[in-house]
Amino acid sequence: MNPDEHSTVWRDTVNDAVSPEFAAESLARMLNGARGKRHRRRVTKGVASAAFILTAVFLMQRTAPQTPAPQLVEAHPAAPRAPEVKMLTDDELFAQFPGRAMALVTTGDTKRLVFLDTK
Repeated sequence: MNPDEHSTVWRDTVNDAVSPEFAAESLARMLNGARGKRHRRRVTKGVASAAFILTAVFLMQRTAPQTPAPQLVEAHPAAPRAPEVKMLTDDELFAQFPGRAMALVTTGDTKRLVFLDTK
């Protein structure tokens, strides 16, 4: 017998052995059982997903660094400091450029160093 004949023989045997009401009731119970199993599987997956998410959120909150509350500090701006300038004497200025011809020109309160060579 080939597989198609097996299913035909089985169907004929079952149809002859049981009443149509019994077959309908059996089919209805089987379908309800399958629906219930599918429903339980969905609920189980949903509960497992929710438990995983809640656990992850709980662990993230526990491991998050606890930052202290910011403290208000009154800032007083420091007075700007003037750059320190050392005043050179005329001889110290000339010593900075040895071997060069130069002159110190005074006009009023200011002095200017003028180089006389063309280096």
